[in-house]
Amino acid sequence: MRHTPLVDGGFIVRHCGGDIRLKLENLQVTGSFKPRGAFIKMSSLSADERKQGLVAMSAGNHAQGVAYHAAKMGMPATIFMPSTTPELKIKRTQQYGVKIILEGNSLYEAEQVAMPFAAKHGLTVIHPYDDPMIVTGQASVFIEMINDWPDLEQIVVPVGGGGLASGIAIAAKAYNPNIKLIGVQSQYCQHLTKLIFPNKANDSGTDYVSSSETVAEGITVKNIGKVTSYVLGQYLDDMLLVKEEQIRQAVYRCATEAKLVVEGAGAAGVAAVLANPKMFKDKKTAVVICGGNIDPMILAEILKQGG
Repeated sequence: MRHTPLVDGGFIVRHCGGDIRLKLENLQVTGSFKPRGAFIKMSSLSADERKQGLVAMSAGNHAQGVAYHAAKMGMPATIFMPSTTPELKIKRTQQYGVKIILEGNSLYEAEQVAMPFAAKHGLTVIHPYDDPMIVTGQASVFIEMINDWPDLEQIVVPVGGGGLASGIAIAAKAYNPNIKLIGVQSQYCQHLTKLIFPNKANDSGTDYVSSSETVAEGITVKNIGKVTSYVLGQYLDDMLLVKEEQIRQAVYRCATEAKLVVEGAGAAGVAAVLANPKMFKDKKTAVVICGGNIDPMILAEILKQGG
């Protein structure tokens, strides 16, 4: 794993008046934070489990993380991906030599096929978020941030299944209970918001869309995990919802002003900060850019349209 940079937020700082820095997980191996948790989980497997093989389900980034380590560790792996997964993420997963099965229109539907398949063939499931070992690996994002910036006061992190936010939350609250954890979800997928912060949920948009209908498919997760919902129920301090157009505008501004290639899910935290500047004034805030695997055609469209 790379120790990814924590850099000055530039245009966001000018907008909000706070000290805001970006944790660039889009520069991690495979282009997202996902290989962190996958590595910890896969390293914990027995020799027999490694030999038998793995199953994972993913809308793209977790698939690449598992495939990357499976190739390095010599483990056979089968990855179930929604049929609506961006072509770029499918191709980048295939390059590691794993077997890919496209199934369903969402991560949830892919999982409904992947779990029985794993049970039938005696394969170990590497879940994208609902696993204590996965959560443990994602906690390394916070460890790097606090080593680079010991006096940070709050963290903004996108929430899909909740693995990244859970790992960061556990580590952050253990280090300093006063660090504020702010989650971000798309208005299209408010399940955790409705569970933990029902007063923050709204009726705008729809409750769930397939990954082909949003630029932020990486956080369009229908079911929050049991492990992650428990952890975030204990430790998450606040939740912000962002609109599709706000996410697209954040992708655009990351590219044109910060010179960063960021996928929709990765830009959700930036979108939340831009939409709520008063929350970040005079605060030391780290915003996690969780991934950069955006389809080039979608990025070109966003740049052409100006957001």
